[in-house]
Amino acid sequence: MKTQKLKLLFLTFLPLFYQCKKDPNTSNTNTNTSNIGYVKEYYTDKPVPNAEVAVYTDMNNLQLVEKVYSDSTGKFETNGSIYNMANVVVSKSGYFQYNFSNAQTNRDRSKNIFWLDMPAYIQTHIKNVNPVANDDYITIEGFPETTVPPFGSLVLQGKNVDTTVCCILAAGYKPFLIPVFMKKYPFVSDSAMPVICTPIANKIITVNIFY
Repeated sequence: MKTQKLKLLFLTFLPLFYQCKKDPNTSNTNTNTSNIGYVKEYYTDKPVPNAEVAVYTDMNNLQLVEKVYSDSTGKFETNGSIYNMANVVVSKSGYFQYNFSNAQTNRDRSKNIFWLDMPAYIQTHIKNVNPVANDDYITIEGFPETTVPPFGSLVLQGKNVDTTVCCILAAGYKPFLIPVFMKKYPFVSDSAMPVICTPIANKIITVNIFY
């Protein structure tokens, strides 16, 4: 990643933003053992019709028990209790898929509600507008060092840094903070320069990080 000038980079998933921004009003107590569930949009709480609900007995999604779809109210019904199954995968075009990895934030077990996140896009322009030395660097937390998760930092170094990074993440509809740290000669310690933006569903938000 340490290069003089970078081309456009698309990161298909941003786990740190995806997990930390959420403030769900969910509950994993008083578990509902019913075979009836509901699919809704995260944050808006609107019902999601025609969502595919696949029930598996294993975590590798190899042993499919059944597949059903939500109705116009987001309601679905399986032949058996979904609580006793190892994994439930909920998906619909235009939404991030629900699976076991986000079960703690996107599922209310007391009501058998499954929330689906809509995608949002943040296009970040990063530029060294006041270069001092070749060891100038900037670190943006939450960006993987490569296109492969999990968490990491995007680190850019040099005097001629001028790049754009387009990130796909879950729409939050509320501001969240992107931690940014940078260092320039002769300063030894990093200085923080947080950036706040609001991801909106199916919208591209442009953010400039000039340092």
